[in-house]
Amino acid sequence: DVLRAGQLSRDLLESQQRMRLAASAADLSLWEWGIIRDEIWTTEKGRERAGIGASERIDFARYLQSIHPDDREPTQRAVRHALEVSGEFEAEYRVISRDGATCWVVARGQVERDAHGKPLRLRGVSVDVTERKKAEVELTQQRNEFAHLARVMTLSELSGSLAHELNQPLAIILTNAQAAQRLLAQQPPDLAEVRDILADIVSEDERAGEVIKRLRMLLKPGQTHLQPLNANAIAEDVLRIVRSDFIERGIKVHAKLDESVPPVVGDRVQLQQVLLNLILN
Repeated sequence: DVLRAGQLSRDLLESQQRMRLAASAADLSLWEWGIIRDEIWTTEKGRERAGIGASERIDFARYLQSIHPDDREPTQRAVRHALEVSGEFEAEYRVISRDGATCWVVARGQVERDAHGKPLRLRGVSVDVTERKKAEVELTQQRNEFAHLARVMTLSELSGSLAHELNQPLAIILTNAQAAQRLLAQQPPDLAEVRDILADIVSEDERAGEVIKRLRMLLKPGQTHLQPLNANAIAEDVLRIVRSDFIERGIKVHAKLDESVPPVVGDRVQLQQVLLNLILN
């Protein structure tokens, strides 16, 4: 029995060494959280990423300190969900080392329970995904640049129509201003008529301002911004942009918009671009 126990001990040690070697080769860190004693064990790679010394005791609160402040609450929620509901833990968060360097980590684990279902341990692995995150950011930037270029090219096709859309309210403003001057030159001046003309000028000025505002939104480069949107309002904005182009081409548009359509979550400019491309095609 003693010989057998010795052999099992050697086999276990060799198995642990193989596991650690494989984890190191795959750039993984192994970890285990003893929930009852609130003590975390992790490999050297895990301590190094979290900026924790080799002899320093790690409890859950200490490990949370190494996580980026913006990611602590989501990580805690993922842990609670694993302990109380699913038994499976998965989280993505940033870890800050002692020198201030930040790396992205994906952690996955599984809860071990006793005979009564009480959580005893949470075991798992973590992997550094910083390079993947950098690639995702670069890809997003390139996608935004292509989307901006597509919007510029689309609006260049509508340059004549958009110029007319702006010239029309400007011409009305000029005509009304000249009429107001003539009315003010009369003796006595017709102030009531002048007030009506000034109201028309304000209205046309707002109309021109809305055209410029919509163009600036479409031309402005930027990241995707998701928010609840009114689909009907997006459709109406796009129809206003291409209204003069429709007139030039002799196209009549009848819009039937369902007022009961619920809000959609999306990026306003991207949805406008999609609808604009669809209408032009």
